[in-house]
Amino acid sequence: MSLLLLVYVYVTRRQRQLGAVMYPVLAINMLFAFLMLMTALTFTKYDVAYHAAKIIQDKPALPVYVHQMSLQARELGLYLQRPCNPIDDFGSLKQVEGNFLIVLRESDVPQLVQQFAQSQRLATLHVVIHKTGTFPKLLQMAKGTWPLEDVAILRIDQPKS
Repeated sequence: MSLLLLVYVYVTRRQRQLGAVMYPVLAINMLFAFLMLMTALTFTKYDVAYHAAKIIQDKPALPVYVHQMSLQARELGLYLQRPCNPIDDFGSLKQVEGNFLIVLRESDVPQLVQQFAQSQRLATLHVVIHKTGTFPKLLQMAKGTWPLEDVAILRIDQPKS
């Protein structure tokens, strides 16, 4: 679209009455394209759901739980094309039968390991959990100066009953 608009402006550059409208439209269109590209590149570099999906998709199809990140659970479900269950506390995992995968903050891993001794770390990610916000926050993320968080992906093996 921007390329066609740019060609149109070039072809009609001699017609002064179109310049008052077309140049601002072209400038806004180019600004929008730049911001969308910057947002897409930033989010694919730092998004927890995007990076977790790249790791989980190669693993056997086990149930996936996401601890205290409900929005990221929905995003992860979209990437994996299967349900990802948000949980708020580890007590709800006691009812799960069989093995499962869990995505959680690194700071919560010791608490989980106390309840589930048979855990295997699949990955540790250095990402942004809450990526939405203001434009200055997006600029800091794009520059790489926004603080990142460590997120762990674990496989929990439960004994067969």
